[in-house]
Amino acid sequence: MIISPPKKKLSFIWIILILLISHITINTIINNIILNYLGILIITLILLIYTNYIKDTFLIILLFYILSYYEFAYIRGGLYNICFFVILLVSQNINIRYIKGHPLLLLCAVIILVSHILGTFIKGLTSIDAIFIGTITLISYLAAFIILSSIKISKNNFGLFVRISTIMIILMFLSQLNSKYGILRINSPLIGYSEVHNRSGIFFRSFMANSPLTAEYAFMNFILGLSILTTIKNKKNFNLNNYILFTYTVISVFVMLLTTNRSTVFLSFAAILLIIFVNIEKISLTSLWILPFIIITIYSVINFSNLLGIDLLIDRLYEIDYQSTTMESVTTGESINRSTAFDLGKDMIKRETWLIGYGWSTYPNNRVAWFGTAKQQRADPHSLYYSLPMLFGWIGSLAFLILITSPIWFGLFKLHRSSLYDTETRRIGWIFVLVFILFMINEYKQAFLISANYFFLIMIWSGLAVSIQINGFREE
Repeated sequence: MIISPPKKKLSFIWIILILLISHITINTIINNIILNYLGILIITLILLIYTNYIKDTFLIILLFYILSYYEFAYIRGGLYNICFFVILLVSQNINIRYIKGHPLLLLCAVIILVSHILGTFIKGLTSIDAIFIGTITLISYLAAFIILSSIKISKNNFGLFVRISTIMIILMFLSQLNSKYGILRINSPLIGYSEVHNRSGIFFRSFMANSPLTAEYAFMNFILGLSILTTIKNKKNFNLNNYILFTYTVISVFVMLLTTNRSTVFLSFAAILLIIFVNIEKISLTSLWILPFIIITIYSVINFSNLLGIDLLIDRLYEIDYQSTTMESVTTGESINRSTAFDLGKDMIKRETWLIGYGWSTYPNNRVAWFGTAKQQRADPHSLYYSLPMLFGWIGSLAFLILITSPIWFGLFKLHRSSLYDTETRRIGWIFVLVFILFMINEYKQAFLISANYFFLIMIWSGLAVSIQINGFREE
């Protein structure tokens, strides 16, 4: 009789320990560059030991998914991006044998070799150490996507992803409340408190460190939670239940509301209409679960309006001149509070031909690539589509856009073959099509490239979506 080894699980004790020790890497907490870099080495060694214990590709990526919610060493390219690259090099516990025939591997090669390497060496904007950091972090992003999309996960794996996302969205909500009320005024990425946001009275960000990104990410979680809640009948196959999904979806709404972000509010209404009337796959009314969800959400919003700052969001919605809103005003950014940013973006495009960009680097160097100077007061171009050419050039930008929208294309061209997968697999695949279509619409006025940790999260979401769409779910 062969006895299989016990199934490994992620330990939150290990994760908390890693997050606490990660504070060594932050120069605003420990102002000693030697200790900061020593901290990166220590965290890498701890992660190497722990991943050697886990020995499961999906769980290892899920571990980095949890860690990447927190913005450690972002000026240096992101702590966990660097750690993930080292583990890719020295660990044998990440299964890469299936990536050889991956249909998007060529696109990744174009982005790294043509867009990044060629750009950094020809234009020479950044220093050698910044080129090194930019290269390993870019490889980490693309590797996380390729590896995850290559493996075949189980339905329980996907359910674990949703359960962990539920825990993390609750923590994001608590972090936002702390930003609003200043209960814990600690300078730590685990808390995410900001006096600047508190004084301004709006934009209560979470530990994701950016209000628009927090809103967008909560919006993605909202679509995923609501779609599973209303379209998947047998949730036990994913080790999920309605209570978890209710919590996941409602808290995602609360996180969105606290950011007072208007675009995600409008896109949420569009998502709800699509889920109700299209039901992801076919024209029919969805499960009646959506009715109690709407009632509970409305009740919660009304009764906790002061807590959530709904009045601030309503005031911002009233600022919009709906009568003068046209397709042209949206395109120019005038009606979506992006006219200044978009005008700047157009000037950025006119600056050079952009056959080749400057390559991917650390955030300060990326800002120089975008604006041509480090003295520009704006943090970023406020649009993914204006941000790409300066970094990757036109060819690399096209390759990157195809890569990040791959959950849409694989969904549209793969899932219509109804005989390939069971109904649950196809519906989860279609849910991700909806998520990424709306995500790419919102990225018109937002750029996920500005945050090292958020970039990693998006690549994991994209990789997970493609894995389900092209591989289906494996049996337990």
